[in-house]
Amino acid sequence: MKWEREFENYLTLHGHKTDAAHDLAHFRRVYKTGLKIAEEGADVEVLIAAAYFHDLVSLPKNHPERHLSSLLAAQAAEKILTAMGFPTEKLKPVFHAIHAHSFSAKVEPQTVEAKIVQDADRIEALGALGILRCLYTGGKLKRTPYHPTDLFGKKRPLNDELYTIDHFFIKLFKLKDLFQTKKGRALAALRTEFLQEFVEKLAADEAGAHRILRVITDGHQKSFFHSLDPFAKNRKLENEYIVDELLADNKDLFISKFLAQLKDEIL
Repeated sequence: MKWEREFENYLTLHGHKTDAAHDLAHFRRVYKTGLKIAEEGADVEVLIAAAYFHDLVSLPKNHPERHLSSLLAAQAAEKILTAMGFPTEKLKPVFHAIHAHSFSAKVEPQTVEAKIVQDADRIEALGALGILRCLYTGGKLKRTPYHPTDLFGKKRPLNDELYTIDHFFIKLFKLKDLFQTKKGRALAALRTEFLQEFVEKLAADEAGAHRILRVITDGHQKSFFHSLDPFAKNRKLENEYIVDELLADNKDLFISKFLAQLKDEIL
């Protein structure tokens, strides 16, 4: 598609360079997932534009105006798309889909495209990919991975500004009940099960789960994986990729399971 090429070229030059959780690969996955869960009647041009530009502005999670990110992204995307000659009549639906995708913006999606983009973006927060993105962000914000004596928050208030794993309980485990599309809900349920298994293995003090947590949290200055060969089938392992470090440890059963789940999610 013409627009896919144009958006890829633009974001290669102007996209996020230091945030692996909101890079070009993330935009591509949101678009592809959107196509998988799309309901009848969805406008593919609106869908691709909203998917590629939904995180054009993404303020850090600890920023006081974080809730404005999707509005700022929608405003920036509208200017860029206008300059590209994108169909004028589709700018408003794209604006709404971008604005409504964010959890923190609290904007209810009103169109089929907005519902699809919101679901496709939320899928990224679940499964092995969700673990990767959440722990990476926690490391970037220098948060403690988890409470040392009460991981599940049974005897204390949950606080994901202090403990990364608390975010699973505050938000991630609840996401599956907020999906808008039938296919999105089914996919979210499966990926939530993997999140739960990961937390249970952490609580059981299993070495593989703790190794995954340490590698990702400490790797917040790295890229997630090689863009062309993410699982190093035809290249040597490289220190600049988080997944490569896990591949070096994949004799552990849970690390192998994590990598297999991640492969299923991104390929």
